[in-house]
Amino acid sequence: MISQIKGDNERHYCGAKKAVSRVCIPFRKCHIKILSLVICISILGRFSRDLFHTNPRVLFHPQNAHVVIDNMNVNVKGLQRPRKRPMIYTFFSRIDSDKKQTGMDDQADADQLALWTAEWNLAGWDTVVLNLDHAKLHPRFHEFQKALEKVPLEGKSGKNRAYNELCYLRWLAVAIMGGGWMSDYDLFPLPSKSLSIKSMKLPNDGKFTVYSTVEGGGGIPCLMSGSAEEWNRLAGALLNNAIQHTDTVLWSDMFALMDLRHQDSNAYIGTKDVIPGASVLVGRDWKDSDCKEISNGKMAVHFSHDALHKGDLSNIDGVDDHPSNRPFITRSWFKMWKETCDGFRIFLP
Repeated sequence: MISQIKGDNERHYCGAKKAVSRVCIPFRKCHIKILSLVICISILGRFSRDLFHTNPRVLFHPQNAHVVIDNMNVNVKGLQRPRKRPMIYTFFSRIDSDKKQTGMDDQADADQLALWTAEWNLAGWDTVVLNLDHAKLHPRFHEFQKALEKVPLEGKSGKNRAYNELCYLRWLAVAIMGGGWMSDYDLFPLPSKSLSIKSMKLPNDGKFTVYSTVEGGGGIPCLMSGSAEEWNRLAGALLNNAIQHTDTVLWSDMFALMDLRHQDSNAYIGTKDVIPGASVLVGRDWKDSDCKEISNGKMAVHFSHDALHKGDLSNIDGVDDHPSNRPFITRSWFKMWKETCDGFRIFLP
């Protein structure tokens, strides 16, 4: 891992060296060495500040062992580009089967990602799948990952540490990309005017918003939006919360996100714009009344692991609640929903 990071940094510097050489060589040919040196140093300095600048506030607090990250803010100016369509991220990095217990094999993961991309594209959004390499671009990746070693992430099975660690690291990936919208790869849009209105401009002036919450206000990190600064703020807050819960077998990013709002109701904005998948898996064909009573006004539906266990799958032939069946179950439900609720209509901003 260290060698890979080193290689990435070398490529960044190499790119800078090539850019600078185009300016420096003509000056050397004119024998104006001093002026050439000044210009080269200026260009390199500006390049390094733009790429690697971080807030100079103190990162570690020896006087408080519970607080690891004081400020996750970094300069991400220029990473976002103007777009004609809204954009949403998801995060996925492959984990060897013997190091996870998610129930998803490689084919199921690939099918899920393809379906996620297709449905969001059909709803009028551009999609980007982030991975661990994006998270590594964050200037504080190493410090963040090192601090995660203190957090219990194995779970009862003892095999899910890699998966749960990635769930924390994805926050860095979205932050370094400039913030914006992010969803789990098992969350799908319900195209509507409400969704399109919220999509092009970040809601709530870029303040961090979680669109799925439980009773009591705790957030489920399946659909979120916020500015780069807000993604950085929440990443640090989640980690600080997590390292205070070492007396359990698992403290996931979801547990940390919920706990943050239980401690402070203003930690982020929470809404109920996402339907839990269990609420739409009703064991029968979808009816017109369901469109109004269940899915109307909602932004998305979340087919989580838990949704398959709690939902009624009796009307879907040949499948059970095994997680690897999620792509098939999701596709079957969407076909029924679109035919019944006229959900195939695309509302663009």
